[in-house]
Amino acid sequence: QPAAADMTLNSFKRSYFRYAPRIEQGRDFYVLTMRPLIENEKWDSVMNLFSLTSVAQEESTKKQLGLDIKETELTRQILLPLEVFITAFAEKGTSPKQRKMEAQLNNLKAATEAVKASVGDKAACLAAWEQGRKAFNEYIRIANKGMTLQVRQLDVIPDDVSTYTATKPRPLNTYSQIGKATQEFQYCEGNDCKR
Repeated sequence: QPAAADMTLNSFKRSYFRYAPRIEQGRDFYVLTMRPLIENEKWDSVMNLFSLTSVAQEESTKKQLGLDIKETELTRQILLPLEVFITAFAEKGTSPKQRKMEAQLNNLKAATEAVKASVGDKAACLAAWEQGRKAFNEYIRIANKGMTLQVRQLDVIPDDVSTYTATKPRPLNTYSQIGKATQEFQYCEGNDCKR
């Protein structure tokens, strides 16, 4: 059975390297974009986070025909990466870990909807945002539990958000980037390429 276990680890690592940076960018968005908008009572900008916009390129045929997918910036930035990352923990069927992560994602979605419903009331918006922070952190704690030591654990949002700093970019270490570098090295080794 080692081959099956290895395949599962490789699948997880592919998902991790693809979605962990997006989750970190989403966390930055939640703390460094959304919260300041609430604190500064920029209600129009807060509502814009919930506006549906097209994710298609301008010249896309789907966009021209009106068949393009529309999502909110909030969904693109944080909710969708969290939702897709849950699949990295798949076993045969849905695992208990996935169900726990899904529950916290639903709590985060409810909190963001509460922010939207509370626009105009700074205290209520901040309280809803805080509920979302707690749900996000619990999601991350569940994801980190039992995660392979071959990848870096994800960070939570601190209780004192004034200490939060933007996430540093991760090194270029995705499978596709490593594969491309390896192929270039192997090709150039025998062909005396100038790099």
